[in-house]
Amino acid sequence: MSSAASLESSHVPTSSNVVHIHDSAVKVLVDTQSSVQPHEGSKALKVFDRSCKVLDMIKSDAATVQSAVSLLKPAYESDTMTLVRQGVNMLIDSLPGLLRALDTVAKLHPFIGVAVGVFNFVINLNLKRLDNDKKRAALFLQMKDIMEALLQLEIIHDQDSIGAGGVTIKAHMHNLIKLAADDITSCGNACDAYNKKHSISKVFQVHDWEKRFQFYIDHFAERRKAFLFALALHTGAAVDTMNRTVDELNSKMDAILVYFKEASDGDTKRNEFTVLVQEKGGPATVLGNTKLLRELLRSDQGGGIQQHIGDIENIDSQRLDDDSLSRVKNDLLEKPEVAMQKNLEVFGCKLRMQQKESEEEMRRMVHHEGDHVILAVTASPHDRIIDPWPGHVKTRHFILALRDYFREQIELKKDIAGDPSSSRVPDDDEWALRWVDINRLPAIAEAFDDDASGFITIAEVNQFTNSYVSAEEQQLREGLETVWYNIDAVDTVKLVMGPGRVEKSLFPVLYLLFKRDFEIFRLCHRVVLNRDELCDSTDTIEWVLDAVHQRCTHLSVLFKQRGSSDASQLRTYASELYNNWDDCENFVSLKNLRTLEFEEHECTKEDLDLECSCLWAANELLKYPLPADELVLYNIAVEDSHFEGESKANKAV
Repeated sequence: MSSAASLESSHVPTSSNVVHIHDSAVKVLVDTQSSVQPHEGSKALKVFDRSCKVLDMIKSDAATVQSAVSLLKPAYESDTMTLVRQGVNMLIDSLPGLLRALDTVAKLHPFIGVAVGVFNFVINLNLKRLDNDKKRAALFLQMKDIMEALLQLEIIHDQDSIGAGGVTIKAHMHNLIKLAADDITSCGNACDAYNKKHSISKVFQVHDWEKRFQFYIDHFAERRKAFLFALALHTGAAVDTMNRTVDELNSKMDAILVYFKEASDGDTKRNEFTVLVQEKGGPATVLGNTKLLRELLRSDQGGGIQQHIGDIENIDSQRLDDDSLSRVKNDLLEKPEVAMQKNLEVFGCKLRMQQKESEEEMRRMVHHEGDHVILAVTASPHDRIIDPWPGHVKTRHFILALRDYFREQIELKKDIAGDPSSSRVPDDDEWALRWVDINRLPAIAEAFDDDASGFITIAEVNQFTNSYVSAEEQQLREGLETVWYNIDAVDTVKLVMGPGRVEKSLFPVLYLLFKRDFEIFRLCHRVVLNRDELCDSTDTIEWVLDAVHQRCTHLSVLFKQRGSSDASQLRTYASELYNNWDDCENFVSLKNLRTLEFEEHECTKEDLDLECSCLWAANELLKYPLPADELVLYNIAVEDSHFEGESKANKAV
């Protein structure tokens, strides 16, 4: 046995150890009991009672623990388990290199592109959660193993190469690739649906979700075997070699399942909630008792179980209104399979957005390379140096150099008697030069410097020069329409906004969201809408603000690293966009609101006509379409007479 395996086995409990620990703990608690009797009904005594119950549960399950340990012990003691732990710990760092390698292989074998694209999307969607969620990390480690098998295609010249079986590698693997892409999509959808579940729901349904994730772990292992068999059949690999490979895969899958179970059992918050739920009578009892469910919800919000036990009367009952409680109940009653099915359509929209963005990026790259080819053919020798400046340059130096360059261009045009062709600055753009000065340097720098690093890269300059307001607004509108204006996570915000900083697209996105909400308000004048219509709109705006919060946190860390005051610099950053982010109470105070001016808009005949026209297109606008019998259309003539009568009354007044 290796030293690593010996170390792992030293942590495996035995039945006798469990009982010994239990008996020792009970002795301490019994000795303590006499001293706590005078404090009957106190919070400390409740904690004491809970500790006793937990110890009783441990002792009653000692035999079960020992039987499980005897089955899991070989996996703990194996080198394979050590490799699994290392793989999970290094998962995030290993993924970028794998994705680059897969892109290279996909150029040789385009038929694997569908799986590579889905894998890339699902990884990016879950990347931030992999570091803190070891169960999910184990699942994605198995998913990663599937895609790593495709790297062996690099030794095959192209997808039409004839193998040992007389058929092409594409013929061998095309269907397998499609099935793997479907599996990864299904797994990504399951993870996305799980992310949206309330934390209490995750505890109540922990076993159902774990079974689902374990199914994917098992399924991915089978897919990898199928990949390797297809590759072996094409290359004519020896049967005994394949058998050894399969044995290694089976051993690794067993180790991953053990690690998955270990990570699940080590979830402290889940264990606390489980004990609390059992104390209250079990999941069925809690679900049927609104008071108990409120206590659980408040415990979850407060950040600690012990802090809230028995303190219901001391907590503001308005923190959880009936609507919130009802939504949580529905979430608890919704099975994982139902949640996944409901989420599939939204997840598919996000996947299509990612694919569309990838296609656009590919077209931009092809266009950019085409421009380089044309310039290389037509330019003089000294002009054939492509992107001569380094990968990055200080923002301040770049802006000043840009100003000097345009000044030289304008002077050049004056020297050659106003010949427009002699300068790269058109006459219509000369006005902009006077705005490129020291006083406006911070604002100009922010426009270029997406990551606020203090340096400008070639990619950031290209992105800035390719930005057009109307085109970007149309792109944002298409993104929102793709997800039906239903933003369900921060990653969806980023998909809609596209690459770059949040502040670049924040106001256009909010404008489009509020514009749609205003149209819904118009409909509310005439018909009764589903209550979830505007609740979803509220959730969407809150997710956008969550993205802003993440951006502010990132900027604060960045400013601290530079040695500057993060609070003061954040207030002035992006033309003071975030000035009131940490002081919302003052911003929305009555005193401040009195100083603000709001433009009033009088309702006109055109507005009423627009409301009527909105009714005809109501079901195209709404997420929850109206039944035909509820779509009540008012007679436009009546509205006209009403408007005319109201106008006469106003004149009389």
